[in-house]
Amino acid sequence: MQVKIRKATKNDLQDIVDCFLSIDTDPNWNYQFPYRHEHWATHKKHVKESFEKFFDAANNTVKVFNIDIVESSETKTKKGVVSFAVWRLAYLEDAHEKEAHSTPLSDLDNRPDANPRHVKAVKETLAKEKRRYFDDVHGKDVVWLELIATRPDCQRRGFARSLCEWGMNVVTKEKIPLCVFSTDAGVALYDALRFEKLGLVVVNLEGEEEEVRITPMVLDRRERKGEGG
Repeated sequence: MQVKIRKATKNDLQDIVDCFLSIDTDPNWNYQFPYRHEHWATHKKHVKESFEKFFDAANNTVKVFNIDIVESSETKTKKGVVSFAVWRLAYLEDAHEKEAHSTPLSDLDNRPDANPRHVKAVKETLAKEKRRYFDDVHGKDVVWLELIATRPDCQRRGFARSLCEWGMNVVTKEKIPLCVFSTDAGVALYDALRFEKLGLVVVNLEGEEEEVRITPMVLDRRERKGEGG
């Protein structure tokens, strides 16, 4: 078996979408899109449209990396994309690129796969907590791990860790922080990579028991006073 990490292209879009949609246990996604299974075609269409933006020429600070598996060097049987990560190099962005990353919520009321109130609550809460935990502390000179996913049948094989190492190498070289909002499932990985937990964000609408928990985490590679030369 051969494992290959490479930069993704738009030709990988469908494989990336399929990899992402194979995961059915993400509490954040379940909270925002609880009706996706009843409206699978609609949900898949919107996910693909959203992921297409990763490859938009205007988003030249967004980098996507894949892990492919070739099962046999003789037959070249390929499993396709089994894991991928989306990075945003915020420290290189201009104002136009920042605007390109914003996602309008105006069409959510017409989406049968979504709970519009939950989607809005998550978006607004994370925007507020991003300012609190990251923007007000680190400014714009950071790298964001926007998304990382591994197919369920390929998890616990070190693929996500390998993809994380790309961003870790960037921030180590640039001496800047690496930021991520992690669901509970990802915290153990980031703990092992020595990310620091900054707090706990709970999204919960009044009158509802259902909630989603998100942990802001950072790997800070800035030089401290007294370090370096």
